[in-house]
Amino acid sequence: MGHLLENSAFASKREAHIYLLYELSQKLNSSLNLKAVLNNTMDTVLEVMKAERGYFLLIDKRTGELKIEVARNIDKVTIESKDFSISKKIIDQVAKEGKPILTSNALQDPRFRDSKSIFLYAIRSILCVPLLIKEKVIGVIYIDSRIRQGIFKEEDKELLMSIANQAAIAIENARLYEELENTYLQVIKTLANAIEAKSPYTKGHSERVTEYAIKIGRTLGFTTQQLKELEIAAILHDVGKIGVKEEILNKPGKLEPEEMEEIKKHPKIGYDIISPINLPEAVKLSVLHHQERYDGKGYPDGITGDDINIYARIIAVCDSYDAMTSDRIYRPHLPKEVAIEEIKKNAGTQFDPIIVEAFLKAFSK
Repeated sequence: MGHLLENSAFASKREAHIYLLYELSQKLNSSLNLKAVLNNTMDTVLEVMKAERGYFLLIDKRTGELKIEVARNIDKVTIESKDFSISKKIIDQVAKEGKPILTSNALQDPRFRDSKSIFLYAIRSILCVPLLIKEKVIGVIYIDSRIRQGIFKEEDKELLMSIANQAAIAIENARLYEELENTYLQVIKTLANAIEAKSPYTKGHSERVTEYAIKIGRTLGFTTQQLKELEIAAILHDVGKIGVKEEILNKPGKLEPEEMEEIKKHPKIGYDIISPINLPEAVKLSVLHHQERYDGKGYPDGITGDDINIYARIIAVCDSYDAMTSDRIYRPHLPKEVAIEEIKKNAGTQFDPIIVEAFLKAFSK
């Protein structure tokens, strides 16, 4: 998107603006990640406006206060300094009135005569615009320059307002998506807790397995999306136990062969429960295959190696580790060192050796 406003292929700045807004729209519509939306917009703004400094502030829905989300070329001392208050005064005014502020020569602008930071940092040009959704302010974009006065003009204000309008829609969509995801995750956790309530000895099991799994995922360099999927898979891995009789789950002694067969049904029951839900297929397969073994001697399908979904292979290690290190009705917990040795001993047979290696790295930190 570089230097669009200087591109001679465009007959006018207006055409360049339209093309820039189209490209930005394509970028923003391709992501529901809030940070990506903010960073993509800020990159575009700083490049096109040739601003020296800039930042995004969004209004916190809980507190109603403006909070800095993205800052570029603004050092921490400046942001936290009392001398930075004039910038906060400007953004507060823009947020309150929902109207942009433009000054091409801040040092001589009577509106900022009592501003210490304008003179302290020799800020020359300032442009601050609101982010509006249905005439409601959800935040502001602020940019300035200490190098040149007159760098921002009326046409820049109009362009930045257009960019802000696109960004506001993308930000609101990203926020709504995050809220939906968080609500969805809470429902899933509630379901997991309801299952664990059937067996007091497994209370907190899914939570701990999830914590361990995320550690391994981070060690393996998983993306944010992969970590989210792994988290959901780990929370739900034992959901099928809701279909297993409580007297079997809570039996203090050794299970009879027919009782063991009932336990072995829980991955398939879990898979059937979540199949109608709009979840990634990898999550559903992880619930189905978290009891598979790397050597093919697991259940329910007896698959081997990389045919087992990687999330399921991670959960298998975490599930076993937590089972060994937790008190169960039929035995007390094992020391962590003993459990780790058992995991190492079964690398290549019960467990994927690469996952075991990542597990050991994650737990050595």
